Order: sequence, then C-alpha cells, then structure tokens
Amino acid sequence: MNVHGKTESQRVITLVSAVVLALILLPACKSGQAGKENDGSTADQVTAEQVALEDAQVTLAPDASKTLEQVGDGYQVEYGTGTLDLASLLVSSDSEVDLTIDGTVDLSKVGPQDVSCTLSNASGSRSEIKTFDVRDTQSPEVSIGQSSVDVMQGDAYQATGNVTVSDPVDGAISNATGEPSSTGEADGKKTYDKGWYLLSYTCPDGSSAQGIDTSVTGTYQVKVDACDRNGNRSEGSFSVVVHAAPAAEATETAEASAAQPTAEAAPEPEATTSADAATAAEPARDFVLNTHTMKIHLPGCSSIGRIKESNRADVHDTLSNLEAQGYKTCKRCLG
Repeated sequence: MNVHGKTESQRVITLVSAVVLALILLPACKSGQAGKENDGSTADQVTAEQVALEDAQVTLAPDASKTLEQVGDGYQVEYGTGTLDLASLLVSSDSEVDLTIDGTVDLSKVGPQDVSCTLSNASGSRSEIKTFDVRDTQSPEVSIGQSSVDVMQGDAYQATGNVTVSDPVDGAISNATGEPSSTGEADGKKTYDKGWYLLSYTCPDGSSAQGIDTSVTGTYQVKVDACDRNGNRSEGSFSVVVHAAPAAEATETAEASAAQPTAEAAPEPEATTSADAATAAEPARDFVLNTHTMKIHLPGCSSIGRIKESNRADVHDTLSNLEAQGYKTCKRCLG
C-alpha cells in the first residue's frame, strides 16, 4: 500500500521527465551564458575607445615651437604674410584618435583668431576651440646714410635723402607731413592703414623749424620718428652742417680780368659793359620755383612743402634771370 498517494511507477515516470527536461534546457543555458560573456567584451571595448577620446589632446607637432608659442590653452604667433599651415603644426596626442582642423589663421591680421579642432575615433567625436594670437613684435628699421651731412650755404638739400625706413614684413615706409589718423588699437598700441615716419628739425639757435634753411649757416639736428602699421616705433637722428659759401667764382674772374692789360680787352659800348658786369657779379644759385604761383623759394623754405609736385621746378640760375621771366621772390625766405 502507498501511503503517499503515488505508486512506485509514477515516481519513476516523474524522475525521468525531469531528466529529459534538464537535457533539453542545458544547451539554451550555455548559449545564453556565452551571449552574456560576448556582451561584456563589447562593452569593455567601447569604454576603452571612449576613454582614449576623452584623454586625447590637441598638441604641437615636432618643430612647431619654432613657429608657435603655446600660451595657456592657446598659441601666440608672429605677424607676417599668408596663412598658417595648421595641419603640419597641430597633432593629436593619441595616434588612434584623429584630428580635423576647421579654419585658418591670417598672419597679416593682428589679434586673436579662433580655430575649431575636432578629435574623433570609433566611439564618437568632440570639438574644442583653439585661439591663435597674432602679434607684431618687430619695430621698423631706421637707416641713416650719414651721421653728419655737410651742405654749402645756398645749396638745395632734402633730409629725406639721408633716411631709409622699412618694416620687416610690410617693406618700405614713406615720409609723412604729420601723424596720420589711427584706425584702432591692438595689443595696447595704435594701428594705422600703413607705416609712416616724421622728420623734426632743430635750428642752430635751438628753435624748431619745418626744414633746413641753407641760407643760414650752422649745425641743424634732424630727428626721425618712425612707426609701422601696428604701432611699433623706432627713432634715429643725424646732423646737417651748413657751411658758409666761398667767394663767388664770377668775382674772382672779374678781378683776374682787371689785372690784365686793358689793350687786350675788346672795347664795347659803356652801357652794355655795365649790364654784363652786373650779371657776372651775381652768382647762380639753387632755387625752387612754384610754376603755378610764379614764386621763387630757397630750398629750405617752409612753403615748399605745400607746392604740388606738378607745379615744382628745381633750378640753378640767377635771381635776376628768374625775375626777368616773370617770377617773384617769396616774402618768407627771400624778403
């Protein structure tokens, strides 16, 4: 008799059924476990790529320090021409992470310029902004031909002929009559459309002047103040010595002629001889003419700067000859 309500045969059947069910479910369990292991491996791989992307940095390529100076998170570069070849100057710190650069740096434009840099790999990408500060640190070069210039009294002289000013990037800089208007400010300095230089003059008596009056003997001091388009400045100076003019050659010739026997001189009417003697006694000099106003100026006259180039004529002649042509003397320099 079975006190538990099941016969022996029933217990055997139940046991066999449990074994069969276990054999059926075992492969599926192994497959599920393998799937879980594979999922874990993939997760570990993605995490490593993400970490690499996060740790990668935009850094300078070898030898890039010759062109760029790293300042904080950005870079400083010298003013120049053209654009920077950023692809050869910046690299990713991780060779497994790619770097893409979107933008350029104009070296002729002083000030900060932003460029977008993107780091990427299989896990994704991230971008960061790099700032390039273009700075002009080079001053213009002032070259003086002679530290002391000798000029004869009455000779024409232009001080600009003894001065050359140039910028290492922008080239030749021209003389200006006054400081031009500023276009703005960069790096704490005024900026201009182009470079310029001014000349200032100190007379032998210590007073200031607009130029050198070669009719007055003595030593003049000339100062050069130069400025490039980005506000860098340089100075220079030289002296000009105006020497007293020697005795007129015509006077010496007249004296030599007077010493000769009068018999050798060809007789001429008295009126003609007097006129010729008057002309010979007046030496030829350098003058600057204003062909528009018909004025005669000495080379150092301050009014010369206002004569248009098309109306200017530099001549070597006598004052009487010029007046005979209708020219009038300048009241400022010739009284």
